[in-house]
Amino acid sequence: MTTVADDRERPTVIDLVQDIGERLFPIGRLDYNTSGMLLMTNDGDLAFRLTHPKHMIEKTYRARVSGVLSSEKAARLSKGIDIGGYVTARASVVIEKQLERSTIVEIRIHEGKNRQIRKMFAAVGNKVLELERTGIGELRLGHLKVGHYRKLNVREIEYLKNS
Repeated sequence: MTTVADDRERPTVIDLVQDIGERLFPIGRLDYNTSGMLLMTNDGDLAFRLTHPKHMIEKTYRARVSGVLSSEKAARLSKGIDIGGYVTARASVVIEKQLERSTIVEIRIHEGKNRQIRKMFAAVGNKVLELERTGIGELRLGHLKVGHYRKLNVREIEYLKNS
């Protein structure tokens, strides 16, 4: 769970970094069924800079969606789409691979509304089957396994602070 504490006592991201020895908190969230990159910090100013939409920090996701995602649907998503009373900002949408019953898509957004990507694909008739955040800004998840973490290097920290 992407939270500091859970009222149902499920494991949280904080449990993964107990050995760090200082209080950290997640920058942004991943919903319960989304995996991938999550930054954690003890710097509140940095957290604000990376999460507030006005700073335009791009988040990259890889999604597997049900059915065919046509180029017309991808174009609708990229222009911004109504997700129930809110029209999203422009997004970058790249169809990576069409499978027999699903489509693999890379989508980049700079907002972070609750379940935004799931709602965006639902608005064009494609259910998200799998969703993974693969990047934040120029940082990439790479081959880090689920439940593992690494510390950012000096160059990555400077990049985030200057974004």
